[in-house]
Amino acid sequence: MVCCRRALGRVYPRTHAPHVAILCFAILAAILALTGTFAELAVLSSLATAGLYIVGCAAAWRLARRGIAHAGVPLNFRWLGLGAIIGITSMLSVIALAARLEILGLAALIGLSAVAYLVATRSRTAVLQKK
Repeated sequence: MVCCRRALGRVYPRTHAPHVAILCFAILAAILALTGTFAELAVLSSLATAGLYIVGCAAAWRLARRGIAHAGVPLNFRWLGLGAIIGITSMLSVIALAARLEILGLAALIGLSAVAYLVATRSRTAVLQKK
């Protein structure tokens, strides 16, 4: 798993774009496009994007409250909390409007992603402890 993450993180020397990750994404998108309808892909994309948007809103709010910034001054937007709540609520509404099977699919995707993350993290920790 560490090897896979290392490969996906490679960047092209001239453009600094993660070319291996882009290629893997393109292959996955092509497979999904060939096996499903456009409507199914649109719903899948919308639900996945909604989930990421929820996480992004929550992260921005939390980092701003802690005063954490990667570079420069931390985000100082007066209505950030309200904006985050509106963003999270609206994305939860998008998810709630989906069919039950689509919501279950999203939950399965999130669960599988969490398991893959835990496996990758533990294998990396094990490798680092051996060194």
